Amino acid sequence: MKTDMQQIHETQNEICQSQIEMMSRFKELLDGHALSPAPPTQSAFSNSGRADDSIPCSSAIKQEDASMYMVNGVNVLHLPAKTPYLFGLQLLDMLFSRAELSSSLLFKSTKSERGVLDPTKVSRIIDIMNKRYNQTEWNMAKFVSKANQKCRDSECDS
Repeated sequence: MKTDMQQIHETQNEICQSQIEMMSRFKELLDGHALSPAPPTQSAFSNSGRADDSIPCSSAIKQEDASMYMVNGVNVLHLPAKTPYLFGLQLLDMLFSRAELSSSLLFKSTKSERGVLDPTKVSRIIDIMNKRYNQTEWNMAKFVSKANQKCRDSECDS
């Protein structure tokens, strides 16, 4: 029978090993060498043995959800971005053509006669942003403002 200290030491070793694996995987993603998703590992805090039952955080991505976040063969949850807003603008570029952006806004505005972007795609962008970032990390009104400005600017570039 193991003593409490032995059990604590083993648990700490498991956690350290898991963190090392996660950091290694993260480095691979940053280097662009990640070819396949990492296999789920059992967390020391998990009751069911599923990796997604561990401590919740904005980077925890359920394995079965990965296909929902594929755009043009790229898992967009792994795109590098300095801010949530830049991430959202990258998604706009991936889901909409320059012509769509230049003739529309994210949501209907009383100040503009422009149309609106496809609500299904806009909803998808918001869902993806909510999956990647906590609500405290980004503000919807600020994102809408930045996205609408991007739409206005894309008209100047075309």
